[in-house]
Amino acid sequence: MTVAATYTDVAGNSGSGLTSGNYVIDTKAPTVTVSNWSGGNHDSYLNTSEQSAVTISGTASTDTSGKSLTVTVKDAGNATQTGSTTVNSDGSWSVTGLDLTTLAQGTLTVATSVADAAGNLNQTTGGVTTTTHDSTPPTVSSIALSKSTLKLGDTPTVTVTFSEQVTGFSKDNITADTGGTFGVFNTSDGGKSWTGTFTPLSDIESTWNTLTVDANYTDLAGNAGSSGSSANYVIDTLPPTVAVTNLWHGADSYLNDAEDNSVTISGTASTDTARKTLTVTVTDSASPAHTVTGTATVSNLGAWSVAGMNLSTLAQGTLTVTTSVADAVGNLNTTTGGFTTTNHDSVHPTASTVTTANGDLYINSSEVDGSSLTVLTLSGATDSLTSLVVTQGSNTITPISNSGGNFTFDLTGFAQGTFTATELRTDAAGNTTSHATTLTLDTVAPTVQSVVASDLLLTDANA
Repeated sequence: MTVAATYTDVAGNSGSGLTSGNYVIDTKAPTVTVSNWSGGNHDSYLNTSEQSAVTISGTASTDTSGKSLTVTVKDAGNATQTGSTTVNSDGSWSVTGLDLTTLAQGTLTVATSVADAAGNLNQTTGGVTTTTHDSTPPTVSSIALSKSTLKLGDTPTVTVTFSEQVTGFSKDNITADTGGTFGVFNTSDGGKSWTGTFTPLSDIESTWNTLTVDANYTDLAGNAGSSGSSANYVIDTLPPTVAVTNLWHGADSYLNDAEDNSVTISGTASTDTARKTLTVTVTDSASPAHTVTGTATVSNLGAWSVAGMNLSTLAQGTLTVTTSVADAVGNLNTTTGGFTTTNHDSVHPTASTVTTANGDLYINSSEVDGSSLTVLTLSGATDSLTSLVVTQGSNTITPISNSGGNFTFDLTGFAQGTFTATELRTDAAGNTTSHATTLTLDTVAPTVQSVVASDLLLTDANA
């Protein structure tokens, strides 16, 4: 320092200047930087597995070499934990084994204190000075389905909500105790809520079912999660069963002309369809096909019956019966068991022509033998023939033999004149045809009753 000669004493004498000896000035505070603090994951979080043994390290200006550096970690409530270390000759330092478990969750702030050789303290701490203390494991808050009762074909939305944002969660982390498949889960809020779809297995009928999320996920701090389950939900993907136990009111596999205009179809269904409407549809094999429908209400015991169906307008040939009914949750039956087909045949068999052996409607003496036997011939097939009888008055007889459509009758007791031959035909479906033919029995040979001449005198002129 220098004192200039610009002063006087009280008498007015001018003073002389003087310069002091050398001295040192060091008013520059040392610098400190925190380059890393963590428990192992080297991220911005301090989780439950890291908090009990934390390492905080960094660098300081070399004028602090050999000095003691103190690290203070403070939470939002001003609670603190401290640690100290000696600064290395190159300025590096590290505080290890800090137990921060007692500090509050949330933001933690790091401050450092170190003096240089002149005793100046650092004014600020640079670098990584804050982190988030999160040692709380994430949990499953809820698993919700968009429907509480699932039927066949349902794919409800599943929403999994956690207590905080998580990572590592996917469809592979959720299972259904009665089976099923999950679609991809997505999040729109950073990982707290996740949504996906669920498809239950078919043919399941269960009133107690849950979804479970496993513990193979973590929060953003790396804390491992715990498992969780949904509330109970109901699965009914088992379609109702329907059986047709009776087709029509006949006992065969045909629907004939006498039956097709008032048909009864009945059967049984599983009791989960009780009091539901069952529809019966009968379809023919025409192209395009024609249908007739009818409905019935299923009884509490599962019985049903549709009466009075008019199927006469359907084409001849195979008819197919299908049923449709929903159970209590809306599952439709997928198949119809029992008697599901029959043959519609309402065409009556064709009548034949009855003739005598000579091919006409007269029986003469040459067609009757000495025992009054005669042969009547049917022109058509005999496979549908039920009976062939001849009647004259109250006298009705049946043939005594049949050979390839040639029927022999004993006409003993029949008088000369007309009589009736009646054929009755019934086909496989039960349709009948009755046809009568009038024939004439005339076995009396004609005779000359008289010969009359116009002139009793025969002359040469009129001979």
